[in-house]
Amino acid sequence: MSRRKLYVHVGPMKTGTTAIQSVFGEHDGSLLVYPKKFLYAGAHHKLVFNFFGDRRVGHSGVTDVSEHFEEIRALTKDNSRDVLISSEALVPMAWQPHRVDPGALIRAIIPYIGTPAPEVEILVACREHFSWAASAYNHTLKGNAKRDPDEFLCAYSSALCFVPIIRSLEKSGFTVTALNYHPSQSWVERFLTHVGFPVQILPRTQTMNVSMSPAGMIMKLAANRALPGEETSRKIRRKLRNTPEFGAPSQFIFGTEAAKMAEYFFSEDRRILYEKFAIELPRPDLNAPSMFFVTAQDLAAIETLARNIGVDGHAILDVARQFVRN
Repeated sequence: MSRRKLYVHVGPMKTGTTAIQSVFGEHDGSLLVYPKKFLYAGAHHKLVFNFFGDRRVGHSGVTDVSEHFEEIRALTKDNSRDVLISSEALVPMAWQPHRVDPGALIRAIIPYIGTPAPEVEILVACREHFSWAASAYNHTLKGNAKRDPDEFLCAYSSALCFVPIIRSLEKSGFTVTALNYHPSQSWVERFLTHVGFPVQILPRTQTMNVSMSPAGMIMKLAANRALPGEETSRKIRRKLRNTPEFGAPSQFIFGTEAAKMAEYFFSEDRRILYEKFAIELPRPDLNAPSMFFVTAQDLAAIETLARNIGVDGHAILDVARQFVRN
């Protein structure tokens, strides 16, 4: 009889993690244990933050970490089901730095799962670098970021690589498995089958956390530059999220010069992923035109949205016009 498995899904962010966490948040636990008592947005961020003493704003609900462990003990008692912990907070990114040691958390969890000790497998999703960078840039705009896409790419391209993440996780001493995010349309289903879901009973999944369209990103960037203030930022973000025409799948939003600079790092990462982990990521066209622009029609929509929100639409438009393309 095979040993129980403890899967630790670390993301990274913007690799379909929310969709996966949504599935397990609704799952009845009959196939796999997914602790739910202390979830934050469907993920185990609170477990991570409470274990490492991180009291960051926006993740309220500080609890004694022993309560998290006791929930795991209760859910795994008298059964042999595998366990899944999922949190992108276990992988620090350059624009959201925090120091964590996934191995320390895993070793703390193991005694609460019982004997024999489970096999541990850390799961990392690998996404085509430029689409990952575009989604990551999109994510930074939800705050008060003021960089344009090329500035962001030049600043963070060396950090937007998977091999260093995998090698860092391997230092924990546990098995690390790299999974190919592509094709993204079937990513969640592939993840579910990897952790033991029979193909014939896969639950229905839906796209989560859809990125802003280029026009939506430009409006948010323009607002960040022209109208500083956290309350204004949240108000605009909520409105963009609820306006369908400002949402779209990730697109190529980088200029040729910045893309070629980033490819210096990405090409080597892509090569090692293929040679050592059999992950073959799509190869981008570095000469593809950047989609980071707005049309006159987009400007009209931005002006209308700004007016409906009640913020200074003229200040936003003055910045947005810098990105107009006919």
